[in-house]
Amino acid sequence: MLDTALKGEIQDAYRRVVESLGLTPRYGQRMMIAEIARTLGNIESDSEGKRTNDTHVCVLEAGTGTGKTLAYLIAALPIAKARGKRLIVSTATVALQEQVLNQDLPSLASHSGIAFRYALAKGRGRYVCVARLDQELEGTDPNPTLSLFEQSLQTQSSDFSVLASDMAQAYGQGEWEGDRDNWPAAIDDAHWRRLTVDHRQCTGRRCGHFGACAFFRSRRELENADVIVANHDLVLADLALGGGAILPDPADCIFVFDEGHHLPEKALSHFAHRFAVHGCLRWLKTLRTSLTDLHQGLAVQPTVARLLTSLPELIHNLEPTLGDVFSVGHQLAGRPNGLADEEATHQLRFEKGQIPDALREQAQQLLVMFASLSRCLESISDILRESLDPDKQTGLDREQAETWLPLVALLHGRALEAHALWQAFSEQDAANEAPSARWITLSRVAGEPEIEFSASPVSAAHTLAKHLWGRCHGAVVTSATLTALGRFERLQERAG
Repeated sequence: MLDTALKGEIQDAYRRVVESLGLTPRYGQRMMIAEIARTLGNIESDSEGKRTNDTHVCVLEAGTGTGKTLAYLIAALPIAKARGKRLIVSTATVALQEQVLNQDLPSLASHSGIAFRYALAKGRGRYVCVARLDQELEGTDPNPTLSLFEQSLQTQSSDFSVLASDMAQAYGQGEWEGDRDNWPAAIDDAHWRRLTVDHRQCTGRRCGHFGACAFFRSRRELENADVIVANHDLVLADLALGGGAILPDPADCIFVFDEGHHLPEKALSHFAHRFAVHGCLRWLKTLRTSLTDLHQGLAVQPTVARLLTSLPELIHNLEPTLGDVFSVGHQLAGRPNGLADEEATHQLRFEKGQIPDALREQAQQLLVMFASLSRCLESISDILRESLDPDKQTGLDREQAETWLPLVALLHGRALEAHALWQAFSEQDAANEAPSARWITLSRVAGEPEIEFSASPVSAAHTLAKHLWGRCHGAVVTSATLTALGRFERLQERAG
């Protein structure tokens, strides 16, 4: 139960804010505070602080004008601090995120008497990679094959050179924190892709620029924050990575999902999978053409040499199987000869997600093949990362490891994405769960025929129940529109 001292702290904070800002206490706001405090205060934990009971999610619909943000901050923050947890405030829109960060939290810090620190959390892709920026400025291309792989996404221009130079100067002088959203002008997506990395390409503490890294600098701020402001997409992306990759471990957090009615729909998109056949054949070709250079640079390491030797057979087996699934997809879609001249796209959705046996058999073959390819590329990536550590002797030169890791990590990510899609096409849906949706889309890309296979859960309930509600210490879901016909059953069904 909520102890008297903590209850008094919440009541005192609310009184201080109301009096300091000259507000009129609102009945609905007081009800929100009481309900959140009651739910979060009743969470039982073991000696290690892990939740031991199931009643830990408070769902509140409150109309515009209730003062939801103040209510959930005043109720949840003292409890989170008392329990040694972090409060994650997640919104669906940038506008609300900015309001919480720039108005509500500063006001609460000034007037409530609660001492706390807060920070904004963003994904790695929103920050410049200092190592890449440095390479661009030096005019060095440490990995020409990676550039070839990404050339359809990149542009060579004097505009980019000027941008990179301006960014380096602003970052070096402390006038810019490396955040894309805070750069004074819009940045072309193709330019930005050349200046950032994903979690697989990042070498973390082994990077020579780690001390100056914009992303890890922001992560250090999060480590000291009592309140972390995020958005639904970032929270779901973190959960998709296993939790604790970007944000703190869910077990150490109390989440507040404002605009919570968006959460189920966003969860579906984060746990969906897609696979374009010709797109895959292109990156497999890139891998095949890179093998000679990879051998020259890395085969001095015996394990890497053995793994590289296995790649040609893997690629050789994959390419014809992908050609077969390309043909089967067109036949199933009723377009064995491709799209008609007047068609831009054509889509076939499999009824109740049930796919024909012939396609399922191909999916199972591809699942095994991409599992082997993923394991091989992952093992090479691991050795390359270890080679960046001066304390580890792998027999591989650091410079060569640094050169090839971005490409190998990128291709490993592509292989994992392919594996996830074909796993979704191979699995039989559980009888007690909603089926997955499965469909194929025919289109043209740069004038060439393409077929994309897609799979998505039709309900986010099981996913959210497993990855979020089942793991977090506590949660609050609130919005002005959560009920249907005055009842919460629809939200419970969609959000698990």
